[in-house]
Amino acid sequence: MTDPAEIDVYVGAALREARLSRGHRQDDLARMLGVDRSTIARYESGERAMSVNTLVQVAQLLNRPLLTFLPDALPNEGLRTILQVLERRPDFIPRVLDLIEVSLQI
Repeated sequence: MTDPAEIDVYVGAALREARLSRGHRQDDLARMLGVDRSTIARYESGERAMSVNTLVQVAQLLNRPLLTFLPDALPNEGLRTILQVLERRPDFIPRVLDLIEVSLQI
């Protein structure tokens, strides 16, 4: 599974499952994240990708490991490692995003 659209659909389905297992409605999760309910619906349908920051917030709010929301067959094992670190240290997210931005400019 390397197609970003497929990954978004997988993440969305995992989000829906986790949200329902916690007994939350889309409205509830939207309120917790400070977004519209339609945003949650688009995440869950795979129509809209979640940022890493949002994904970390969702995992924390729904009390689920971050990797629960990601396919087992991520194309890069290094990415899985980074996400595991970000799950433990969400305060690193801004710095990691800055590094990614700089690396894309090179």
